[in-house]
Order: sequence, then structure tokens, then C-alpha cells
Amino acid sequence: VWRAVGQSAIALTDNNKDAALTAARSAVSQNAELPEARYQLGLVLDARGDNPGAAAAFAKAAELSPQMAYAHYYAGLNFNKAKRVDQMAVYFEAFLKLAPNAPERAAVESIMRTVRGR
Repeated sequence: VWRAVGQSAIALTDNNKDAALTAARSAVSQNAELPEARYQLGLVLDARGDNPGAAAAFAKAAELSPQMAYAHYYAGLNFNKAKRVDQMAVYFEAFLKLAPNAPERAAVESIMRTVRGR
């Protein structure tokens, strides 16, 4: 499974999104409970512009590994792009709690202020 995750990451770095998707799906099929496989699938789907699919993959990674801050962050971003603000807020709140010193904090807080109407 780790080989497939790595192959997907390399293919994505090389901008070979089809090979990246094939490898990421292979990783998930080999071990659907590995959060990193779901996370890699989310990265590929995000790069392909499949925001609902990416959001679901990142959300599953966050469910499998609740302390994986960036799974929450990317789930929030993709739920936002998919116009699911309710879900975005849940994942962004978790991200802010898990990674209070993250460089993305200011941007996430700004989005959350806009959502809250402040």
C-alpha cells in the first residue's frame, strides 16, 4: 500500500494526474483504513478539480486519524469549493484546534469570520 501511495505522490508531482489517481485508488483498495491512502487520494482528486470527491477523501482520512490536522484543513477547503459551508466549518474548526500555529491559520480564521458574519 505504501508503494502505491508513493507512486501516486510521484505521479502527482510529475503532473501525471491519471497515473496519480490510479495509484491512489490502488492504495485505498489495498487498505481502505490507512488514513494516508485516503489523504493521498484527496490530494489527487483536489488536483483534478473534483472537490466533492476530494472533500470526502480528506474527511475519511480525518475520521480514520482525527489528529491529522491537514486532513481537516483540506477537507474544509474542498467542502468550501463544493459549496458545503456547513461541512467546511466543522473541518476548519477542528483544524484550528489541532494546528493553532499553522501558517494557514489567518486565512482559515478569515474564511470563518466571513461565514459567521463577523
